[in-house]
Amino acid sequence: MNRFFSKYYKVIAHVLIWSVFIVLHVNFFSSVIGTTLALKRGVLILTVYLLIFYLNWFIFVPEFYIRKKYSAFFLFAVIILIFASLSRYGIEIHYNMPIELSNNQPFISNFALRKFMFSIVPSIFVFIAGFLFKISDYYAIQTKQKNILLQQKTEAELKLLKAQLNPHFLFNALNNIYALVLTRSENAANSLMSLSQLLRYIVYDAVAEKVALDKEITYLKYYIDLEKLRFVKNKNFKIDIFVGSNNYKILPLIFIPFVENSFKHSNINKGGKINIKIQLIKNELQFICENTYSAYKKSVDQTGGIGLLNSKKRLEMLYPDKHKLSVTDENNIFLIKLNILL
Repeated sequence: MNRFFSKYYKVIAHVLIWSVFIVLHVNFFSSVIGTTLALKRGVLILTVYLLIFYLNWFIFVPEFYIRKKYSAFFLFAVIILIFASLSRYGIEIHYNMPIELSNNQPFISNFALRKFMFSIVPSIFVFIAGFLFKISDYYAIQTKQKNILLQQKTEAELKLLKAQLNPHFLFNALNNIYALVLTRSENAANSLMSLSQLLRYIVYDAVAEKVALDKEITYLKYYIDLEKLRFVKNKNFKIDIFVGSNNYKILPLIFIPFVENSFKHSNINKGGKINIKIQLIKNELQFICENTYSAYKKSVDQTGGIGLLNSKKRLEMLYPDKHKLSVTDENNIFLIKLNILL
């Protein structure tokens, strides 16, 4: 039923409006000329008004006005209004309305005024109503189509960003594992296991627009464990995660680029540190990622900035006005703070 109404609500609305018109017309004039004549007269007048309204709706506005053929629009408007006014006047003469109503409706007893009101003014009113309704309907449809196109464009951009992110992450993870294999590290096998869990998440879970916050946190822990394998003897990690039990969902793979950047550019092998903190306060998720780096920064390759730029774009697209991202770089400390309203 709802599907039927949503599809045909315009038709239903038009039928109801014209039905109300004919009912009010018969009710008003039946006391003057009788119910039967009032009904016949009402049907004829309704036919004239339908002609004005729907010529405007289907032809004049879409074919002439919207296409900026204003001369043709006004020419046909004048023609249809003259035709409608003459038709309406002919109906009044046929049913002797000027004489019948003169004794009952003194405010329109003057013949010239009666002719003007009963013929021209209603026709113009119906024409203007048809014009305004059609213009409103046209721009409503245009706005809806633009929103659909914008949504499709946004979804396409998000898919592209995600498609860029996954290979970018995989490339860096494989590089890390490759380094462990070259050094014959006993952690190489564990790193492959962690990587398999991460790939499972990327392939099966992260394809959704949003994922459960708990899953995203679990995935982040896998990634941190994978990175920490390279610094097994280093204790300068501080990871604090307080989200508790919750039903919130979040954009997948949103924290990884920040954490990856922290590990990639920190000087943790030279006494530096990495601090990561995530906490959920009511419906606000707070993320802090801090790392130190050497006074001499190593240059970043051309693909090194994909993750951070990617995350900024995704946040702007899916959390407009619902997130705050700040990035500071002072005293050899790189600090990222991200607050998201879930």
